Amino acid sequence: MDDIGAIIEQLRMSTLLFDYDVQFLNSGEPEQLHCPFHHPDTNRSARFYPKDDHIYCFVCDKTWNVIDFVKDKEELTFGETLRFIKRHYPITVEVTPYEAQFYALRRPVVQSPEAMSETVERMFRKDAEALTSGELYSILGVYNECLAEKDDLTESGNLSHETLTQWYESSTARLRTETHNG
Repeated sequence: MDDIGAIIEQLRMSTLLFDYDVQFLNSGEPEQLHCPFHHPDTNRSARFYPKDDHIYCFVCDKTWNVIDFVKDKEELTFGETLRFIKRHYPITVEVTPYEAQFYALRRPVVQSPEAMSETVERMFRKDAEALTSGELYSILGVYNECLAEKDDLTESGNLSHETLTQWYESSTARLRTETHNG
């Protein structure tokens, strides 16, 4: 299952509506609500359809699933939306044994420290991409320091699987710590 499928399967629209403080106005099906996207909505223009897990607004003439809802509420790109959801909600992406085996065939185990260095840096950059642009901006100095330390490690000639693993673990821990402190 991919990220999109996991999010749609595991995150309920009712959870989002509660988290964004959208109030239901009746208990029937479909449930009426003020549209959370156009204000002021005094006519209860939106409907929540629990069976299909989406909302529809007759004024906006738009349907939102959980991904579209977060994307529009947070004003994010699609990729930023997926990362935002995975950081704020407990989404589990299960990989079948076949998918893991297929991925391993496409991405063989890295043999040389130089090749591993590139892989580790890509992993670090991916971790940083999971941050929102505001979070990354606030810790950009730490991010750049971490990359400079890796460059120093490479230039020193002390490149090994162990040193790269230590760099990666300490650098991602620094990013997480700075994000929570910032």
